[in-house]
Amino acid sequence: MRSYPALISLGTSAGLVAVCVVLALTGCSPAATRSPAAAAGCAQPGAASDGVLAPGTVGSAPEVTFTAPLTAADTERTVLTVGTGVPVQTGDYVELGVAFYNGRTGAKIDARGFGPGTSGLDTGAPVWVNLAAPAGTLPAILKGVTCSTVGSRVAVVANPADAWGAKENVDLDLHANDNVVIVVDVLAAAATPPVATDVPATGAPDTNVG
Repeated sequence: MRSYPALISLGTSAGLVAVCVVLALTGCSPAATRSPAAAAGCAQPGAASDGVLAPGTVGSAPEVTFTAPLTAADTERTVLTVGTGVPVQTGDYVELGVAFYNGRTGAKIDARGFGPGTSGLDTGAPVWVNLAAPAGTLPAILKGVTCSTVGSRVAVVANPADAWGAKENVDLDLHANDNVVIVVDVLAAAATPPVATDVPATGAPDTNVG
């Protein structure tokens, strides 16, 4: 039985079907105010993130290429496509497309939010993060989304601390200190929570991929 990391959240779960599609929205409350997200929360560009290419239309599955191994001591962020939409606001619920790659090998880990058939476990369900309650979300995702504009595509090279930590995952060939390359499309942003169609009443991630 394979063990896949929960792609958006910090935790890990056993079993092929235990990959998070969306964050559990149960208990989330809309932010009282909205203001431009602080630039201090953004990772800065660097040689590693500048080396990631992901051509294609924002919202469609990217064709990601980079020279492996790709390493960065600190998480880096490069804007590949500058969106012309509204800036992401502090407290927003943000819809994303995300693709994950092993920085050491270049192998694709998974992708979500680009539509069914674009990755083995992608059901087409939207992927949302809540910037008003970011606890549990991968720091690398937050550092990629913060201070972006809707319509942007961002390349993030995450150090282990900002990804799933110094943990080995044998099935993904992910070593304890591997960097993770993440391409993030910022698809939408709203002050109010989305309808949690992919989260059961318990608040646990939907595990039905059949």
